[in-house]
Amino acid sequence: MFSTRQTAEIIDKLIELTQHNQIVWQGQDPVPPMIGPDARVDMVYVVNHLERNIRVYHQHFKYYLDEEKYIWDEQMIVEFIDDYGSLLGRLPKTPNAWELLKAIQFQNPHINSFYDDLFR
Repeated sequence: MFSTRQTAEIIDKLIELTQHNQIVWQGQDPVPPMIGPDARVDMVYVVNHLERNIRVYHQHFKYYLDEEKYIWDEQMIVEFIDDYGSLLGRLPKTPNAWELLKAIQFQNPHINSFYDDLFR
């Protein structure tokens, strides 16, 4: 699909577009298989850009050390989906995906306007 370098460039461009409000992400509730007894997701963010649906979410999942012992781990997922939410492809993991999530969350008007509301 994409190399790690290409993926990092894609994520950087999505961060830039998000920070300049050129794309606006919509929050959605997570759906299976994102969640279940071994995984949880708080919020899913989706945008349609260049006629492609992109979904971003932070997933916590059980990483099993043996059959009964596990630890909770986490990952950032950036993927392409169809109009019905079905997975078309997932981008390779890159560290800047966490920065994309921060940019998306800051774009939320309830968070973004907090400073102005606080100091009126």
